[in-house]
Amino acid sequence: MKLLLLANLLLSFNALAAEPEKAHFESKEMKNLANRLYSELIRSESTEKISGPMAFKLTIANYLKIDVNAKDTRKKVIEFWNLNNDWLICTYENNKYLSPQPVLRRIIDMKIQEEVLFEFLLEDEFKDEYKGKVDINIVHINPKGEVETLLDYIQSIRNDNSKKGLYDFDELADLQESLQEEYSGKYVKYAKQYPKYTLEGY
Repeated sequence: MKLLLLANLLLSFNALAAEPEKAHFESKEMKNLANRLYSELIRSESTEKISGPMAFKLTIANYLKIDVNAKDTRKKVIEFWNLNNDWLICTYENNKYLSPQPVLRRIIDMKIQEEVLFEFLLEDEFKDEYKGKVDINIVHINPKGEVETLLDYIQSIRNDNSKKGLYDFDELADLQESLQEEYSGKYVKYAKQYPKYTLEGY
């Protein structure tokens, strides 16, 4: 009996010890995917061969090893997004964008949100069961140590008058309203609970 208890304790300890390694692997893999997403979105901006929405869709479809043209691709991409978006952090360093940075913030800073969000991920005209079910409320910790959602991030841009020449504030205000009213977007103070993971350092 004692030997059995000892064996169970050892198994439990080994499982706990392996968990951080698994989490590290998963976060590293998702960051690599986020960097690939960023690279493909940049490429789509400089060529007419592929659009931003298709670059986003194709990159994740290729990662999942599914047919980008299949009827259920949107469903699978959204399921994957909702499960992993807290780990999707761009880590490519450059002088133009903050790094590391969550994918949705990077899309905002690239000023391609209308194209990528509303022509694929959220897709206004797409009348399916997934409209409004895309998780955009993941909480991250900003460089100031403050927790924030995507709506808080957009508001922080609009609160900074020095960024008026870099962003279209009216367009960002419309985006905030749309995300809040149509896609269940929340500011962090209204979020009932934080997600399982909050990632520091962007």
